[in-house]
Amino acid sequence: MGGRSLVRAARSALALARCRGSPQGCAPRAVPGAVTPLVASDLGLVREGEQRDFVLHRRLARPDLPVLDHVIVAATGVWLVRREHVRCARVTVRRRHLTGAPTLRIGDRDRTGLVRAFDEQVTAVRSMLFDFLDAPVQAALLLPGAEFPLLRTLTVGDHLVVRPSQLATHVHARGPLRRSRAREVAQALDARLD
Repeated sequence: MGGRSLVRAARSALALARCRGSPQGCAPRAVPGAVTPLVASDLGLVREGEQRDFVLHRRLARPDLPVLDHVIVAATGVWLVRREHVRCARVTVRRRHLTGAPTLRIGDRDRTGLVRAFDEQVTAVRSMLFDFLDAPVQAALLLPGAEFPLLRTLTVGDHLVVRPSQLATHVHARGPLRRSRAREVAQALDARLD
């Protein structure tokens, strides 16, 4: 075995060791700008053959804002979900200073920009739901294939940064909406979002 082959083998073994603890393994790197469709069964949204939640895909709240990858309407309210594939990178949230804004770090890079648009998107969707004041609007960045801390949920401002199983836990918690009211909210969003 030559020197280059040994280096490649060592790098492969190191990458495999980093991904081994992750339930998703190493997810393939997505094409920039491409959106991976959210499968309801991945989030545990389909149970016993009955879909409990309402999911809308690729919607636009306002022309000047990025596309909402997924909008989930459940008993806990309306969830704006952006899904980004990362490749076995450690995810951390740190504060720049004692009272500074939090920064999202994926691997060694500052990726706070992934959650910056959520503030305006949440405000735009809340203004669309002016007749549904009982429906809370929340946002989550979904990172399948990433390495998260074991005992805490990461947040950047008011927005969650989660793996798919954590998102399912938050979506399926008890909330203020009954199924009939969630259906009305989903129908209103379907008509109002482009």
